[in-house]
Amino acid sequence: GRRRRGGPGGGATTAQAGLNAQFARVDAKGTLLWSKDFGQAGADEVALAVAAGASGAPLAVGWRKAGAATDAWALRLTSAGGYVWDTALSTGGGEARAVHLGDDGTAAVAGWQVVGSKPVGRLWSLTAEGKPAGSGAQLALAGAVRFEAFAPSGSGWLVVGTVGDGSAARATWWRLDGGGKVVWQRQAKVASAAHALLPAAGDRWLVAGMSDPSGGNTDAWLGAIDGLGNVQWARELDGGAADRALAVAWTSDGGLAVTGLQVVGAIQRALLARTDLFGHASCAAAGSCLGKPMAACADGKACTADDCHPTAGCQALPVDAFACDPQDGCSLDGQCQSGACKPGTVGRLYQKTHALGAGLAFGAVATDEAGATWIAGYDTAGPAPHKWRVFPLDAAGNLGPGTVVATGKQFNNNPYPVEVAAAVPRGGGGLVIGGSSTDSTVLMARVVGTNANGTPAWELKEFFSNPTDARLHDLVPNSDGTVTALCNFKTGFGLMRAKASGQIVWKTEVAGNEAYELRLQRAAFVPSGALIGGGTARATQVGPEEFAAVRIDASGKVVWSRFVGLPFRPGAAFATPSTVDFWGTLATAAGSRPARVRVSHDGALVGVFRYGDPQATTEVIAAVQRPDGTWLLGGRRWQGQSPSAWLGGMNGSGDLAWQRT
Repeated sequence: GRRRRGGPGGGATTAQAGLNAQFARVDAKGTLLWSKDFGQAGADEVALAVAAGASGAPLAVGWRKAGAATDAWALRLTSAGGYVWDTALSTGGGEARAVHLGDDGTAAVAGWQVVGSKPVGRLWSLTAEGKPAGSGAQLALAGAVRFEAFAPSGSGWLVVGTVGDGSAARATWWRLDGGGKVVWQRQAKVASAAHALLPAAGDRWLVAGMSDPSGGNTDAWLGAIDGLGNVQWARELDGGAADRALAVAWTSDGGLAVTGLQVVGAIQRALLARTDLFGHASCAAAGSCLGKPMAACADGKACTADDCHPTAGCQALPVDAFACDPQDGCSLDGQCQSGACKPGTVGRLYQKTHALGAGLAFGAVATDEAGATWIAGYDTAGPAPHKWRVFPLDAAGNLGPGTVVATGKQFNNNPYPVEVAAAVPRGGGGLVIGGSSTDSTVLMARVVGTNANGTPAWELKEFFSNPTDARLHDLVPNSDGTVTALCNFKTGFGLMRAKASGQIVWKTEVAGNEAYELRLQRAAFVPSGALIGGGTARATQVGPEEFAAVRIDASGKVVWSRFVGLPFRPGAAFATPSTVDFWGTLATAAGSRPARVRVSHDGALVGVFRYGDPQATTEVIAAVQRPDGTWLLGGRRWQGQSPSAWLGGMNGSGDLAWQRT
């Protein structure tokens, strides 16, 4: 922010009247840890945005005014608030409005600068030392262009801002490619401005700002756009005065918090609005439904993820609407686009059971790069040693000849049962499967050729063979062909990255103790190459388990760990350009239910989204993202005393569209 200068302060303050950029760090309880302000004699400095990277050292951006005009400005601090460097980003006029930091300390900054006599939108790239890294991006249009906020989107950026001034100003959003070129541009139709941007599920974005359709008092404005910039919905949060939204964030229960300002006469007030997932600030006016997806409302009004109660006319779609042959032209939400749904017709679907000798359990399924589907399983009965087995699977659910994965004398001779936990495609073709034996050995295997009978030949390796109760929970493939294994010990966890040959690139072990436990269940790679994992932690062996997230850089170093007071166990992880979504199970007083926890790349809790019937007990064990951006969840649900296999489908808005047992 800013501080009126006129007396002594921290940093490079002076007694000369003016403005200093001010910074404060508080802990999780709001206790002030330190406050510093920075400025130079004869100049004004104001910080408008700040970001902290993996090291915890903040980078602030804003503007400095040393003469007649303000210029875009950046300032690097230490994690304790000490000065490192500052630099001007423009000359002749400009402001920096938003910043994103990379793991290596590099930064991208959005704002505007004056070229000629007109503002143009700017993206600046900076090295960790504050030097220019390339020419960045510049966008000039017929009207003034001011970039206000931005976020990574694929290999480029999604940017929001304003084009024009006064009554001609229009909220505008752009998608830029990695080189800064405009992929598309969309614009509001009335006088407006866009100030804030928030990623949402399914390549959707929330935009906040102000609108002034009547030329009178402005209204705080909140809207959602899809991946092509089309407006999905828009709301005006009319406070009865001149309102403007300046920021938006997820709340822990899946709603939205909007902050900004309101001007009444000559008095400026702070504005805070709490809305549901779709921008409704009032349950009565929203026609909201509890625990139902938006598509399930027969009255056409949006259903929410908050505590609003169902209204008359909100009914779930009939179950038979989803039992459609693909040739009937049924869409993912169960509405037939042509013809009629045929209840009970399942087309190419099947449900089968398979037995092998005394017992067989399927532990993982994966499709390789050639399109072949494989199931990995293990013996569940009979004398030891139990064996891993891998089977090809055809489209009708029939198993081909199974291959016993039993290379290695110690593996063949050990008397311990083994289990398969994961299978993933490997770069160049084939699979890597992973699991554990009960002697604290983590096992991984890969295809190395073909046997004489035409079945795949497997090579097996052992890792983490020690008395620490090692178990493999997940395998995460990386774009470079390596695979990272997530393992858990008695109280801590381990991570190992291996090449396709099985050669270890790095191995990290984080030990706990009898009074502290942290275990990882799922993880996903983010664009920087770092791995963000989610799991459970508890302070004592008898204490409650709570969700925890950990970031590991490309070399295997733990960058940070975050603990969230949620009784949540992740079952799957997916990365977005700025967040990681963990799907899993949330414990409640009434039972367990499906939930999604969203964490930013720097470990901040972005949102918690609850789904399904809160009165039923449902455990999410696995999830997969489909090509259209929706998710399919799998697990089990208790109906009475016995669990049943459970499937749930999410729509593009992130709502639970259907569930089956």
